[in-house]
Amino acid sequence: MTYTEKHMKPLPVSRPIDSAVWDQFNGEQFWQNTLEILQKNEIKTAIDIGASSGIFLMFLLGISSLQKISCFEPDEENFKLLQRNSEGLGEGVDLYNVGIYYGLKESGVVGTGDQSPLGYMVKDVQKEHDWRWGTIPYEGKKFKLTTLEKIIKTPVDLIKMDVEGSEYNIIEKSRILKHSKYLIISFHNHPEEYVKNFISKKLPKYHIILFRGDCDYADAFLGK
Repeated sequence: MTYTEKHMKPLPVSRPIDSAVWDQFNGEQFWQNTLEILQKNEIKTAIDIGASSGIFLMFLLGISSLQKISCFEPDEENFKLLQRNSEGLGEGVDLYNVGIYYGLKESGVVGTGDQSPLGYMVKDVQKEHDWRWGTIPYEGKKFKLTTLEKIIKTPVDLIKMDVEGSEYNIIEKSRILKHSKYLIISFHNHPEEYVKNFISKKLPKYHIILFRGDCDYADAFLGK
């Protein structure tokens, strides 16, 4: 599988919101520095939790050493686009139409009401973390959920996670996550100080390589 051939090209199948995120990956220094470090360290295996339509998957195609990536996406619309965007990548890409969450096998879905396909949230998240943004239920929409350990049996070089608040549940309870070499995590609903304290307490074996925070949102690139 030749990953570098598709790197930096537009997403094969995308929506305006996907294109905007794709431009961030390819234009912002945080992501360019992240990619450079991952390339230098020649990562071979990765997991994408909250893969959406395959934006981060396509971003990782710039890493020539990458041999295997497993993508998890619970939303049907996003998953169909993920399937189309990963066509032709071969056996190195595994796709799972399920979300990762501990303690539930299925959940209702809530969001901010704008129907953004990148903003769907497991219902329990708003209760567990005193969600600061107003949310409404999306009637009829449900996510199937499982644990990472039921599918992935060995640690990987990289786990990326952007799951609209479910990251706190996964970090606390996943064994596989805590044994992986690098983590890229989007933290929601809490300011920078809270996030850094949470990392220090719950992920003590990791150090912060890159970090950027903005009000109640932060991206952290962590390594052992």
